[in-house]
Amino acid sequence: MASFNIGELTQSENEALLGLLIVLYRQDMKITMGEQDAFNAISEQMNWTSGTSLDNYLMELRAKVRDGDKQALVSEFMSNLSGRSEVNVIAQKMAESDGSVSAGEQQILDLIKDLSKQS
Repeated sequence: MASFNIGELTQSENEALLGLLIVLYRQDMKITMGEQDAFNAISEQMNWTSGTSLDNYLMELRAKVRDGDKQALVSEFMSNLSGRSEVNVIAQKMAESDGSVSAGEQQILDLIKDLSKQS
């Protein structure tokens, strides 16, 4: 499994990164064990300081991602991650964690790269 160095993130950056990764791994409409393991490895590194438990937050976030416009969500999450160059590397590793990058995942990765250049 890939190693993830997420660095020190604020709580809003934690939330945005998790949202971004959920959009990414749901893009091909299947979640593999590799993706779940990678997601868990990232979330376990976070200094979660919210009054809402991580599990409860993730339930709400998954519903938001499931029902939302993916491009708008990526833009929203990236606005909270401006200046975080490591997001591109983390997202790429996450997309590759199941052994392949789908066309849908590549579209999200391209959007992340474009938005990170603007910040």
